[in-house]
Amino acid sequence: MESTTYGASITVPELNKLMQHVLQPGQPSDGLITPLCIWGKPGIGKTEIVREFTREHGWSFQQINPAQFEEMGDLLGMPIIQEDHTVFRAPSWVPRNTGPGILLIDDVNRADDRILRGIMQLLQDGRLISWALPPQWQIVLTANPDTGDFSVTPLDTAMLTRMLHVELVFDLSAWLRWAGAAGLDLRGLDFAARYPELLTGTRTNPRSMTQFLIQAGPIPDWRRSRDLVLQLAAASLGPETVGGLMQYIQAGGSGLPSPPELLAKGPGQQSATWSPAQFWVVTERLLRFLGNDAPALTDTMQGHLKALLLSEHMPTDLRLGVAQRLTALGRRDIQAVLTDSEVAMKLI
Repeated sequence: MESTTYGASITVPELNKLMQHVLQPGQPSDGLITPLCIWGKPGIGKTEIVREFTREHGWSFQQINPAQFEEMGDLLGMPIIQEDHTVFRAPSWVPRNTGPGILLIDDVNRADDRILRGIMQLLQDGRLISWALPPQWQIVLTANPDTGDFSVTPLDTAMLTRMLHVELVFDLSAWLRWAGAAGLDLRGLDFAARYPELLTGTRTNPRSMTQFLIQAGPIPDWRRSRDLVLQLAAASLGPETVGGLMQYIQAGGSGLPSPPELLAKGPGQQSATWSPAQFWVVTERLLRFLGNDAPALTDTMQGHLKALLLSEHMPTDLRLGVAQRLTALGRRDIQAVLTDSEVAMKLI
């Protein structure tokens, strides 16, 4: 069945730029608001991206999952009698502080149709009959494609036209950067960099791969513990991904150089064949190695680190990020490489 999503297909960096433009903190919630709906497959990271956006900007964040709402009282609040009038006490999740802030309505099209009809005024006016969003609060929604594979409720035109729409597509580089910052096991990230097509299988998505790596990461030797790794993989991932992972483990990995090998021999001609994702894996391994009380670099090792930083095949944004993280290590032997005239010119 053809996927039903709306808006342009964009990556994580593009989505962040769009949110920066659309979600203006000075926009009052009691005026015309512009909710943004992010479409995308489950597990691709829609919710976490919005949460991280608010963290980076120091905004408030409140998430609701309307699929859990059983009745309109979950949305409107409970009625009480006050001075001979019926009034509503807003639900506990309703934001009360002045923004900037984002109310995330997560998996909106998994809600019952009655609940969807109930939030239409909220999307247009930032308020319901019983409560209103505080000033400078914005609304972001997430939704899954209506492909027939997911239990979703179709959204009608009246609701669709109350929002801006984009479709978030899987971005391997962005996921690797997030996974690296989260400290996920590099063996799994190495596999993902080599076989990115296996991260979007029948049951496999970035979320399920993350779950697998959290469980399998503490296992020292995946090859010796192959049966346990297989059980964990089968519990988390689709069969096509499991098969590829087992072949990868049996073959001994991707063949990318380890940090000691890289420092001893240099990147060599093989670096010309590395994809941007594989370059990320090589440099992430190296950064973790150097930051973990690695011995001082010899002149030869410094030369090989310099060769890596000067490689014309390394993506420019990755090179700058690696240089910044190397500087943060505060090591004199590494600083000598970074202050080399050729490296300095490459970083400008």
